[in-house]
Amino acid sequence: MSSNPSRRTNEAHAVHRLIHHGRMMITPWHDESVSQHGFPTLSRYVEWYWLPILGPTALLALRRMVSAFEWYSNGYESHVEELASSLGLTYTEGTHNPFTRAVSRLMYFGVVRGTAHSLAVRTHLPLVPT
Repeated sequence: MSSNPSRRTNEAHAVHRLIHHGRMMITPWHDESVSQHGFPTLSRYVEWYWLPILGPTALLALRRMVSAFEWYSNGYESHVEELASSLGLTYTEGTHNPFTRAVSRLMYFGVVRGTAHSLAVRTHLPLVPT
């Protein structure tokens, strides 16, 4: 996928719009076809093959968000600053901060998507495109 600065800017704004008073609702994104033919987000496959595409920060953010579904299977509300801090990132209001960039990168590659009220996070990822 080629880099498209305006698309990345749009994604950063989409992430920013999902954050309300420092909180963001995170929900599981179940895609039946990907679940049948792909790999769980917390699997070694995702770590080995998606890491070079997503980058370490975005992959760690993805795994952290998905791991909470073990306790909150229908989704949960996250304090963005705490989530960012747990990843070693900073979060400030706006679109130009490490946390928003990491989540925007996940959105760019179709691993998360914004819905009307939440950030939907894939529970499985497909095979890496060749």
